[in-house]
Amino acid sequence: MDSKNFDLDSLLTPAEFGRWIGQSESWVRRRLSTLPGVIRESRKHIRIHPRTYLEKRLKIGAGAPS
Repeated sequence: MDSKNFDLDSLLTPAEFGRWIGQSESWVRRRLSTLPGVIRESRKHIRIHPRTYLEKRLKIGAGAPS
């Protein structure tokens, strides 16, 4: 998937997410346990939700103070 073909509510593979943030897939995989927005359906089926990642990293959304 090209970064132009998804929106913030897409579910990205670790490789796609890595391209989106400018890192390698191995960098992303090493940090899966600490990245916000990671959805693990199984050991092999991992997706990352970009909107959740950004909201948590930027501390915006429902839980953030105004």
